[in-house]
Amino acid sequence: MAPNISYMNWIIEKSNKLRFHTNLEVLLVPIVSRIRTLKWFVSDLDLNTDALSYLPIGHDQNYYILDSKEMDLCRKINPQVVWGYLAAFDRHTDIKFDRNSLPYVEGNSEIWDSSNWLLDNSLIEMICWDSSYTIIKFKEQEVSDKWRQLFDEAIDLDVWTTKQRSKAIIDVYPRPCEPSPKKRYDPSP
Repeated sequence: MAPNISYMNWIIEKSNKLRFHTNLEVLLVPIVSRIRTLKWFVSDLDLNTDALSYLPIGHDQNYYILDSKEMDLCRKINPQVVWGYLAAFDRHTDIKFDRNSLPYVEGNSEIWDSSNWLLDNSLIEMICWDSSYTIIKFKEQEVSDKWRQLFDEAIDLDVWTTKQRSKAIIDVYPRPCEPSPKKRYDPSP
């Protein structure tokens, strides 16, 4: 049976257009006009840049909410997002999330499922996975089509995950983080 192709959820494994994963300056160019109408939720960040002090994001908080100008600044400064979750919302939408259970990337098997959105009311999700893959999901066909015109090497996420599962790669790694079992205190020597 053929996989259910959504045509709006993509993964970039290799690209000659990007100097590195996740090259925000280039990745967001096709949809920059749409970006200017959005606000952004950012979490689970690991950045690589020599301009960290100029960015409205960093390593000092668990999450950030950025307006369109702050996101545009991130795009222009262009840090390498090694690990990270970025979600875009209409600027008039309330971003609903649980502060005790923030969206995360590393060790989260749900990111590979195109039908799963870590924040339900987001319009765009960008998942930066270990400087190796960039997953980008769209809820608006027109925005997806515009982005896909530049990134024709992007692979439909459902097709990619089906292929990887057949190789047993993503069923083995990454796994969701599991808490380690609690050990009881044993006073005996």
